[in-house]
Amino acid sequence: MKEEYDINTVSELSNDLEKSVYKGFSHSFLDEFLEKEVTISARFRKPTKAEFNLMQSSAVKSPEAASNNLLMSVVHKSDRDKFLADTDEYPGVIVTIATVILKSSGFSEKLGKS
Repeated sequence: MKEEYDINTVSELSNDLEKSVYKGFSHSFLDEFLEKEVTISARFRKPTKAEFNLMQSSAVKSPEAASNNLLMSVVHKSDRDKFLADTDEYPGVIVTIATVILKSSGFSEKLGKS
């Protein structure tokens, strides 16, 4: 069954996302193999509820792919190519930055723990 979308709703969503506030996130670490300090940074916007739902539904199958998909949907388009190159070289950054964005949006691994 083909899904149909109201063109006005899609247009409004597109405009809302373009107006979203982007915040810079960075992660620094020592690359022991190259013996150098590495800092990876990019601007991201807060994920929408639909993006969270999509991530949650796909995280069971592949947490890394779900994190990557989330980040690719919320990274600023001007930062996308550099961020892709950085994460190609350092793939662990994907889960690290996705975790920070999730925590900044109210998610916590401490839920239900004292």
